[in-house]
Amino acid sequence: MMGLAGLGDLTLTCNAMQSRNFSLGVALGKGTPLAEILAGRLAVTEGVASAASVVTLAKSLGVELPISEGVDAILHHGRDIDAVVAELLARPLRQEF
Repeated sequence: MMGLAGLGDLTLTCNAMQSRNFSLGVALGKGTPLAEILAGRLAVTEGVASAASVVTLAKSLGVELPISEGVDAILHHGRDIDAVVAELLARPLRQEF
């Protein structure tokens, strides 16, 4: 994240329905199937395509990314959103480094 433009992009991505990724997540949370969401869009929602790649790269590097793994599981492996969130919240606290 570099400068105010990067901060603006991050804020939009995390908080605004104008964000393709955020609005897709809201629609998924309301129970709309992924295929239906994507069929109704003209623009690419890059997070859908990149989720699996991020998880694959992290595993190849031995990096644990539980949130990314959860997103990939929901998008590409049919996992239930509530179950993934519950698993993430149930993770034990531990020191990062």
